[in-house]
Amino acid sequence: MGDLTKTYVSKKPKCNFCDKTAEYDARTGYNGSPWAYMCEEHFKEFGIGLGLGLGQRLLLKSERGFDEAYTTLETRVDTLLDEFLKRDSANMFDYSQALERLVRHIESTLEAHRDGIDILEH
Repeated sequence: MGDLTKTYVSKKPKCNFCDKTAEYDARTGYNGSPWAYMCEEHFKEFGIGLGLGLGQRLLLKSERGFDEAYTTLETRVDTLLDEFLKRDSANMFDYSQALERLVRHIESTLEAHRDGIDILEH
């Protein structure tokens, strides 16, 4: 069912309480719990949480590729670490080299994203 603590928007609206850019679309602690766009400061003051029926962090659609790629890389790292820990010490050198290669790949992928390259193609 996906992450219900965030949603992607083309443009972030203004906070309903001030002129700052909203970072959240969330319920407030007011009577009846109305929803509002809130900046970080007002979310801390009035927000009641994130998740289904509570609120979502607003992320730009342009950040979506980075977010998905980061999650994919995180999963790859977790898998490699699990395999690394299951191996005996005789094979540790091979896995430590593989882990070093993965770290270099992650670093280059993140750098490519900063340069405007679609990281999902790497």
